[in-house]
Amino acid sequence: MINQLGSFDVALMYVAGMGLLGAFSYLFIVGPLKRLQLDDFEELPDNPVEGASLNPKLSHPRT
Repeated sequence: MINQLGSFDVALMYVAGMGLLGAFSYLFIVGPLKRLQLDDFEELPDNPVEGASLNPKLSHPRT
């Protein structure tokens, strides 16, 4: 690109635009990030599948 245009202007504008797009996405799309509290996961049952209900539309009878 530099050989064709003779300067870094377009490349710098592209990098600046991607940086602004990333900042905009972080601020307005991603939103606030929250830390996971691992204390919530300590009281999981030994067998989490036991007692779980299956969606009948997705389950197939075994043949």
